[in-house]
Amino acid sequence: MAQVSDYVLERLREWGVDRVYGYPGDGINGLLGAFDRAKGDPEFIQVRHEEMAAFMACAHAKFTGEVGCCTATSGPGAVHLLNGLYDAKLDHQPVVAVVGQQKRISLGAHYQQEIHLDRLFADVSEYCEMVSHPAQVRHVIDRAFKTALTTRGVATVIIPNDIQEADAQQSPPRTHGAVFSSVGWSRPRVLPDPDELRRAAGILNHGHKVAMLVGQGAAKAAGEVVEAAELLGAGVAKALLGREVLPDDLPFVTGPIGLLGSTASDKMIQNCDTLFMIGTSFPYSEWLPEEGQARGVEIDIDGRMIGIRYPMDAHLVGDAKETLKALIPLLHRKEDRSWRKAVESEVREWNALCDKWAGRHFGGRINPQSVAAELSPRLPDGAILTADSGSGTNWWARNLRLREGMHASLSGTLATMGPGCAAADVSRRVSLRHAASRQYSAEMSASTPMSKGLAYRPGGAGAAEAVLDEHVVACAGETHGHCPPGGRHGGPAAGRATVDRWDQASCGAGVAGAGATSRVSRIISRPLTTISVAVRPWTPSAVATEPWWASTVVMSPYAARASTSSAQPSARRWPVTSRTPRTRARTTSRIPLMIRKPPPSPDGALGRPKPGAVVSGLRMNSDPNQRMKRMKAAARTVLSFFSDIVLLLAGFVAW
Repeated sequence: MAQVSDYVLERLREWGVDRVYGYPGDGINGLLGAFDRAKGDPEFIQVRHEEMAAFMACAHAKFTGEVGCCTATSGPGAVHLLNGLYDAKLDHQPVVAVVGQQKRISLGAHYQQEIHLDRLFADVSEYCEMVSHPAQVRHVIDRAFKTALTTRGVATVIIPNDIQEADAQQSPPRTHGAVFSSVGWSRPRVLPDPDELRRAAGILNHGHKVAMLVGQGAAKAAGEVVEAAELLGAGVAKALLGREVLPDDLPFVTGPIGLLGSTASDKMIQNCDTLFMIGTSFPYSEWLPEEGQARGVEIDIDGRMIGIRYPMDAHLVGDAKETLKALIPLLHRKEDRSWRKAVESEVREWNALCDKWAGRHFGGRINPQSVAAELSPRLPDGAILTADSGSGTNWWARNLRLREGMHASLSGTLATMGPGCAAADVSRRVSLRHAASRQYSAEMSASTPMSKGLAYRPGGAGAAEAVLDEHVVACAGETHGHCPPGGRHGGPAAGRATVDRWDQASCGAGVAGAGATSRVSRIISRPLTTISVAVRPWTPSAVATEPWWASTVVMSPYAARASTSSAQPSARRWPVTSRTPRTRARTTSRIPLMIRKPPPSPDGALGRPKPGAVVSGLRMNSDPNQRMKRMKAAARTVLSFFSDIVLLLAGFVAW
């Protein structure tokens, strides 16, 4: 007879879950056995730390629109989920976490790894319930998904170990107290009050200098946002989570706003007389108009948040797309386009300023803005860009210019370290799944080839490891080589790059600490930040013949002088599977910058470069001061060794 754990996975499949991110532990042994019996449906994606599982579930929800699902064992495994689940909660992403617990008989006895998980997950979850009877599983799973979808938040299901291995009851006994639930949910059509719509239209029609600010809530309303901006003669600024709403090549899009914002956005906001916010809870009041300067209109589907960031005159509680559809017929086209022309002029000045900054060189040292500027036009259509929290977020926000069809996201509200790697990995898996029905391609010149080959894993706060697998490609400085697609990204701005060996390092970014690397033979202490780029497969045939590889763009404001040399990294292939094999690689102490054009495969798909290809590199150890420090350290080591020998001999003689 099927176990409860088998029925849990069956119910997840019925809710459309095709992959679950997690890390094994004896608290979920029942579920792990069920995953093995399920034969990959749903697929268990084993990560290297439970925090990564939650990050990946959040990213899955962002890039697919589906519910992300993660699992972890009881006790410490459950605790590790919290940071990633808070990322989902604060960025309003539907995620369901299935967590193990000790057997029911031991609860309340201060048993090993016993934690009150219902209390632990109470704040992060919109719904949190522990299953105490096999017949309860059905409606608990169903309500978790319905709650996550309705509230766009986190739902947690706790299943004790003995319940997981009990006989399943797919239909409860027909008795008093039994509940019979169903799979299914539909998105509601939420529209504001008609009188409030007319009030909002009057305010927007009366304004002469309208500034629009959009967030992720407007992601499905790009056409309506553009139409409203054209009618109102407005410029449009984008919060970080709203970067993909509109492409950056539109002349009236002023780009990011706030601490990582543009001068065009700042000048538009500070000089406007009407503020129109759509689907955003941008928190920084110092980058919004002064109170009383502008009249306000806001669209937000969550009535709890509307009018919280700036005093609004019209509060439109509703879905952004549906509300704009109802509002646009009430708007009048502004004949005076002087405000729009002024905004577009500021946008051109800002773009010129970014190009000027990117063109600066500092005595042979790498300018990270130059890296992003060179990468931006080379990104293929449909690229997915993720970023971690740190200096790289700045370059991701300002210097990478999105085109239509590109996607981008990061930890927008929690701003935690670590999710960049997880999001890039998820985006690659999502792209691979959809590649059979959709084809993506990119034009590449011979001088800017695209290559597969870098895996980049975080090893905790302060430690980021570069995994050299066949080829490492890190774009930087004046080398106009093509940055690779695909990608893993990890490590905060103060990370360390391991370029000698990586061996089963923990992926607990922000948790494991700098000691997460095992058997690392050399650490180069160079602060690094990274931006991940993931693209969909070029052709369906490539998916069938080529394993996917991870790659990243490494940008360091502290990199040393560049020099040209060759390196021949030797490593085994690292295909993407649910269980990452042990990977080792050796190379010289330098990070390559550009790789030769890979040979095409017979069917025209992009071929995998052969091991041992010649690369051009950035010598990380060429700084004279660093060399002197290393020489002094080596001298101290030698002197210490000989002094120990002398002391040992003296002691022997005295004895």
